[in-house]
Amino acid sequence: MKLSSRVGVVLGTVTFAATMTAMGLPAQAPSGTGWREVFVHHYGAPADVSGFTAVIAPGRHDAWAFGGTNLSISGSPVAERWTGGRWRASPLPGGLGSTINAASAVSASDIWAVTFYGGDILHWNGRRWSVAKHLSGSGELTGIAAVSAKDVWVFGASGAIGGLGTWHFNGHGWKKVTGNGSAIAAASALSATSIWAISGAPLQSVILHYNGTRWRQLTARPLAGVAATGVLPTSPKDVWVSGTTGSSHITSWLIHLSGRQWTRIKVPWPVAGLGHLIPDGQGGLWAAAESNSGSSLDLHLSRSGRWSRIAAPGGAGFGIEAQALIPGTTSVWAVGATQGTTGTDAVIWGYGPDAIPPPSQ
Repeated sequence: MKLSSRVGVVLGTVTFAATMTAMGLPAQAPSGTGWREVFVHHYGAPADVSGFTAVIAPGRHDAWAFGGTNLSISGSPVAERWTGGRWRASPLPGGLGSTINAASAVSASDIWAVTFYGGDILHWNGRRWSVAKHLSGSGELTGIAAVSAKDVWVFGASGAIGGLGTWHFNGHGWKKVTGNGSAIAAASALSATSIWAISGAPLQSVILHYNGTRWRQLTARPLAGVAATGVLPTSPKDVWVSGTTGSSHITSWLIHLSGRQWTRIKVPWPVAGLGHLIPDGQGGLWAAAESNSGSSLDLHLSRSGRWSRIAAPGGAGFGIEAQALIPGTTSVWAVGATQGTTGTDAVIWGYGPDAIPPPSQ
């Protein structure tokens, strides 16, 4: 049981090889410690669904996991923080009535998050969480991209109950965006003048780019007919997009912008779709995926263009909801849920030595 069907995007900070047309298929994933459950907790009543749906890593020894109970209109939010020792709960403002769905960090002391329903935009100033803005009306908030303390974008694409739209904070106030940028699900910002976003309904989503003045839909031929599910920009001329084509027979793709040239690369295994894209710390990338049988996978594409895959954690029917590279390393945090005694438990996994504590801890 996947907790959500949100589109995931994560900002990258690495550079990829310009050409990735010749791809081998190794039998094993990249070397590393492997996945390990590092934190598990049940929130709410015993039968409640509890889980994490967002994770960010502002620093090598600083990370946050967000989620809550029931993951619905009536859910309760939770935030857990890691500062190099163990994961600890972080108090949130009172009166919040929904889970936290997405987060973005300017720095360790400047973090922004949104609740899935309820219209609450939250801010961490290094000491405590507060409600920076409450958007009126009913609808979803699905993404957030914090460029700086005075440049924050919040997104609410239409979903099951409709979205709250796109909002921009300029350091003085919040303004609702109209036009091309009004139905964005999530985005990743390289700078104030280079933001990449996914817009539209899940099966018809497209890629938009913001140049500091306006949002523009990209119409490169390799993107045509692709329902975008993730975007990872690493520089203004190096961008990765994940997506699918087809309806009854789904084919998954990575589309790569290198310089001015877009290239479409077919995923070498049948998967139902790709989610979060994150850098691997070595010039390659990870892509969360779901097999046609419903099991969760993490696919890896190396800098040299070699594919590999590993079974993702979570157990049958569960999987990675979000993941984040630990800065300065090749280790990864991932979050989601796993089956508990009666309901589901929120869980954090680590991949690689920097995400897995030594036995003494």
